[in-house]
Amino acid sequence: MAGIIGPVGVCNLALSLLNSPSTINSIETPTVPTEAACALWYDHTRQETLREMNWNFALKRAELAASTVTPAFGYDYKYPLPNDFIRLVRVNGYSEDEIPRDRDFSFSVENGAILTGNSLTSGGTDSDGNPLALRITYIYDITDVSKFDRLFVKLLAHNLAINLAYAVTSKNTKVQSLIDNTNMVRMKAYSVNGQESPIVRKEVSSWNTRRRNSASGAYAGPVTDLDRA
Repeated sequence: MAGIIGPVGVCNLALSLLNSPSTINSIETPTVPTEAACALWYDHTRQETLREMNWNFALKRAELAASTVTPAFGYDYKYPLPNDFIRLVRVNGYSEDEIPRDRDFSFSVENGAILTGNSLTSGGTDSDGNPLALRITYIYDITDVSKFDRLFVKLLAHNLAINLAYAVTSKNTKVQSLIDNTNMVRMKAYSVNGQESPIVRKEVSSWNTRRRNSASGAYAGPVTDLDRA
């Protein structure tokens, strides 16, 4: 896959999965229907595939400043997200599933911002009463194909082929076999990506887990005093 250079290369991989007899030369200035279809679907599919997983090659860190506009209710602070934000991975070192037992560790991603509770930012304010910066790890909108993991490129090409299938072939008979192949590619990409991720061991609050399950309608069993610890 060393010859995959730029979005056009990824698009041509996708077209090869569709047994297309032709390749494309540009999606910046499309001149034929296939190029126009690739131009329409490429960025959408790239961002869609980035959102699928916490890809190691697409991780980025940032310190966010609090907005002067506070949430109407439910949270204390609002932190606008970076312009290249795709998916939240961690907030101050914790994901939603790694909440410490001794803190009300709540946050929500809403309308281009992270809303947080007071204790999430270790007290909420500094000695002058100003909201503390919020440290996040996130998947960013990476566009440089040369920096993509090779297995991600393969998955992206498969996802793109599915989205292009009807526009390129004028029939959907190819889609199901593509979906089956894509799922196998996805499993391999996820597995390798996971092997390269460090294991983070944090004490998780079963009380907060039950709270989230309850909010989603999932049954979590009876709540005990130990759960609330």
